[in-house]
Amino acid sequence: LAGREHTAYLRENARLNTLRQIETVAEIQNRITLFTRQTLAMLAGLPMVRDMDPQEPLPVLRAVLEANPDYINFTLTDTRGEVVASVMLSPGTNLADRKSIRDALVTGDFGAGEFVLSRAGAEPSFNFTKAVYGRDGRIAGAIGTVYRLSVYSSVVDNLNLPPDSFLGILDHAGVRLFYHPPRETNPVGAPIKGEMWDFMRTGGDTGTIFLSGSDGIRRVHAYKKLHLTPGGDPYMYFVLGLPEAAVMASARAATFRNLSFLGIVLAAALVITWAFSDAVFGSRFRAVIGAADRLHGGDFSARTGIAGDGSDLGQVAGALDRMAEALEHRESERETAARETERSMMEKEMLLREVHHRVKNNLQIILSLIRLQGDGDAAAEKISRPMEARVSAMALVHEMLYQSEDLGRVDLAGYVARLAELVVRSEGNTAELDLRLGGSPLHVLLERAIPFALAFNELLANACKHALRGGGGKRITVELRLEKSTGVLSVSDDGPGLPEGFEPAASGGLGMRLVLGLVGQLGGTLAWENRKGAAFELRFPAV
Repeated sequence: LAGREHTAYLRENARLNTLRQIETVAEIQNRITLFTRQTLAMLAGLPMVRDMDPQEPLPVLRAVLEANPDYINFTLTDTRGEVVASVMLSPGTNLADRKSIRDALVTGDFGAGEFVLSRAGAEPSFNFTKAVYGRDGRIAGAIGTVYRLSVYSSVVDNLNLPPDSFLGILDHAGVRLFYHPPRETNPVGAPIKGEMWDFMRTGGDTGTIFLSGSDGIRRVHAYKKLHLTPGGDPYMYFVLGLPEAAVMASARAATFRNLSFLGIVLAAALVITWAFSDAVFGSRFRAVIGAADRLHGGDFSARTGIAGDGSDLGQVAGALDRMAEALEHRESERETAARETERSMMEKEMLLREVHHRVKNNLQIILSLIRLQGDGDAAAEKISRPMEARVSAMALVHEMLYQSEDLGRVDLAGYVARLAELVVRSEGNTAELDLRLGGSPLHVLLERAIPFALAFNELLANACKHALRGGGGKRITVELRLEKSTGVLSVSDDGPGLPEGFEPAASGGLGMRLVLGLVGQLGGTLAWENRKGAAFELRFPAV
């Protein structure tokens, strides 16, 4: 029973460990998709892109591509799917067959693709596309990128998987996008085994199953579904397979040893019970029972203390001592495995920190490009300054994540203080500014931190612009607090206040319209009033 329990424990541990590993790898793709979505959203908001200009966007697209070698191409298409501007493709090339472009044009938002051979690089790749709105507010086209899936080969190498393991990535229809290490039985571009696909397609967002693969090797498979929106259809599947023989080898060996030792002890005990009585064995018999009780209580250092006794009872005591040594050795193996698991988790944490660090560095490159674009051109600088502030706001979120102990959440209280300093410094002419910050710690997930950061940046920049430089005010008050499960951000000033009948949606500036869009992403509400100056209050779910 002990052997069977240990086997079941190791089998469950192997299943959970495989599931944790695939979730770690899938989280990398989530970060990549989020960064891609933010990058395309930024490009889609550029005036030259919104005007569907065939020449002006090309230098920006090339600069972004050079700064991000994991992408193959960036392309601007019209509503018919024909190329307007592209780093690698000729104008007029028709891409209407791309799923990501069709989805982006239909939904007016962000779309993910399926397995394709990149026309720019002729290699297996995956597409993402963001709808582009013209100045009239209608969809004018789409801006898309092609992601190079071969980068996952280095990720697999860092996982230190046992031989005959694999990592597979599938599109929404179960077609292989990536398979490492490459095998003829599992070609990229072909659908996976029907039994495994049916299990993933009809199962939850994660799951595990023991199955024999196309190469005949039985493995424990763990999968993870990725969604663009909560509750939406999966756009990508990640599958990790570890050979059952490798993960269960220690369990089978331990079971065999345990059964062998238990068989010896049982045979000796039956002979002794049949042949002698307690009066014959005395203290030696009690020593054996005492050692067995201590072992049952978890003390694997227990021994009988009977040595050099050739009698049947002495042999039983020796067998019990050997079994105790085996159990003690197994406990040592378990502790070693626990330390290895902890080391593996630290490696995954370092990997996630590196992802955040690289995302932050890429945003800094984009920020430098925007600054270069605005140098020496007053009109361009007027456009680039708020764009710099928005990119800096996103970069600061990733910087705080990779510097934080908790890689999953951002402390908005600390973030507000740091971002306020950046915004005030970038606005200039604020020597007499009385900036008052208050609030309590409020931790949120990354998907809430990004839109919060952009919304706060716009509100504070708006206060500096209209209350200080435009209205003669001197004080800006920022307060962040948590009311039950709702986060509340207040930004107020002592400037001239809002004009009568003010409506953010009707304002001519991009900033307030951007704030309304971000409030929608947060699932929150925005209120405003004149209170010795303009006052805005943003409420959003904090859990």
